[in-house]
Amino acid sequence: MLRSVLLLSVLALSACASTQNRHQTAEIHQWTGQGSLSTYAARIVGLDGKLRFDQRAQYSVEPGLRVVLLATSGPTRPQDETQSIYLAAKPCQAYFLAAEHACSRCKDWKPVVQNIRPIPGCVVDAEPAGVAADVGS
Repeated sequence: MLRSVLLLSVLALSACASTQNRHQTAEIHQWTGQGSLSTYAARIVGLDGKLRFDQRAQYSVEPGLRVVLLATSGPTRPQDETQSIYLAAKPCQAYFLAAEHACSRCKDWKPVVQNIRPIPGCVVDAEPAGVAADVGS
């Protein structure tokens, strides 16, 4: 009986810990929506210097500066091109990344943040006392 109570206590604490961690994450998504004629989907192929080949369209990350490597072939190019984007990820925000092409046949493109949305159910912890919030000037 004591062993069961102890096991349940450990499971409850680990559930709280995993929920608490979820509250402080950001998400990076491959954008797949509709946009301007020059906006195309881009695949996430690298994150913070590590190549990702698991074909995921979404990654949960710790807030902070992130380097995302995107690949796109564009509308008429069969070969992938890659570029990096620096992203200052904030807690409880989902970032949707896309490729903005100069034209349908142009080789020039740049990675862009197509959309930013709040993560449903995510709560940002209050700032500790004496710490000012980051306010743009």
